[in-house]
Amino acid sequence: LPAVPVRRLAEETLVGYPSEGGEGTLHSVVSTMCRRAGFVPRFARVAATMHTALGLVRAGEGVAVVPNSTRVLSLIGMEYRPLTGTSARAILGIAVRKGEVSALVKGFSTIVMKSARGMREHLAAMP
Repeated sequence: LPAVPVRRLAEETLVGYPSEGGEGTLHSVVSTMCRRAGFVPRFARVAATMHTALGLVRAGEGVAVVPNSTRVLSLIGMEYRPLTGTSARAILGIAVRKGEVSALVKGFSTIVMKSARGMREHLAAMP
């Protein structure tokens, strides 16, 4: 499917996400991306979860900007298109059971956190 330029979203009603959480939340990333493209996003609905956002899109309530990984949720009547004209990034986290004792899980979380720090430093150094 053809890519969609971010500026084209100015013509669309968007399904948004909660604004709580500040910088790095999907709401923040989408809002900043739109402002950088020269427009203020028009959010028709706010979805607390990605599944709710996709359901609202499927029901015709608007379009949603979603992480690329959402493509694995193949829903009938939905299509995913890449966005062009943006370098938007969202902050991700890792969920680990409180008091986790598994050396494998601890090692994995350490690797993920080190990789994330390295990626954040790399992105910050980019023009």
